[in-house]
Amino acid sequence: PDQELVDHISGNLESVDAEMDFTSITTASSGPTRVVCTKLVLANGQNSVLVIGSSDRYSANAIQTVATVLLLIFPIGCVSISVAAWLVAGLATRPIEQVQHFAENLDPRKLMTDIDLEGDGAEIESLRQELRRAMQRIEKAYEEQARVLANISHEVKTPISVVQTEAQVLMMKKPSPDEYRSFVKSTSEEMQRLGSMVESFLLLTRVQKNDAKVRQKVISTDDLVLESYEQCQSMARQYHVVLNISLNAGEREPKVLGNADLLCTLVNNLVRNAIRFTPEQESVELYSGVDDKTVIIGVRDHGPGITESLLPRLFEPFTQASSERRKGRGTGLGLQIAKGIAELHGGDIVVRNLDVGCEFEVRLPMAEHD
Repeated sequence: PDQELVDHISGNLESVDAEMDFTSITTASSGPTRVVCTKLVLANGQNSVLVIGSSDRYSANAIQTVATVLLLIFPIGCVSISVAAWLVAGLATRPIEQVQHFAENLDPRKLMTDIDLEGDGAEIESLRQELRRAMQRIEKAYEEQARVLANISHEVKTPISVVQTEAQVLMMKKPSPDEYRSFVKSTSEEMQRLGSMVESFLLLTRVQKNDAKVRQKVISTDDLVLESYEQCQSMARQYHVVLNISLNAGEREPKVLGNADLLCTLVNNLVRNAIRFTPEQESVELYSGVDDKTVIIGVRDHGPGITESLLPRLFEPFTQASSERRKGRGTGLGLQIAKGIAELHGGDIVVRNLDVGCEFEVRLPMAEHD
């Protein structure tokens, strides 16, 4: 037997108890050995220790083999997983790359070019449909922008053409003092209209950029209605229209949180629009009220009403009724500005035809605190 193994076992016999004691011992000659020791009491009462040993080379070789295999497989597995992840990531990001390529080559003249995304999954189809809807919205906005620019060009050109034509007529003859005065008056009116249009453009841009929320305070809508009533009286007299006012009669005073100048512009635009469409000697009613937690400012006229074909695009820029249905010329931006201001304050404008005339109703959230 291996003397080194015997010596090791003999030196540790005292630590062996009644239970089995398993241990592994490695010696130079025997190599790894698995040893089991247990105490026995012989028939003569003598205490003995039973020692059974077996070579553990097979287990050691198996462990070594497994370790070697793992060392070889681990880097191969890492490389395989990395390659698989790269391929999967490439397939997953392919639609994104296609969208990026599509966006880089987007042409405003070909907005409805179909987006060809590879793949047939539900997610790809959902992305494809959403991109198509987005392109439709962009195309609509682009067409609206082109239409507005065309209208702006026309509206700006009109007063310039009027002044230029009258000036050319005056240059062709020796004008009288009355003709000079008429020319100056006409020029002044056209320049005022042009200036009003420029101011409307600036205000519309400001409203659309939500640039008006910086100075807000709690405002009494009765005060707004009174201020608008006073500011529009001159125009009402000019068009021979009676402007009436009716303030809230409830217990609660209607108040809103907002920009006083913009809200006054909103009401003025609606009142002046109503005056233009109301026949002489008829009336326009301006009123305020409360509906639960909503403040109401209404304008009711006795004009011809709004044609059904015009209602869906009433708040679009440069939308105006035919000249025979109105008096005077506006900028065509007043209603869009009014609606933009209402939405800026968390409200809306509701319009409806009546038996005689029509009614615009501004609905704004009531201020909770002063």
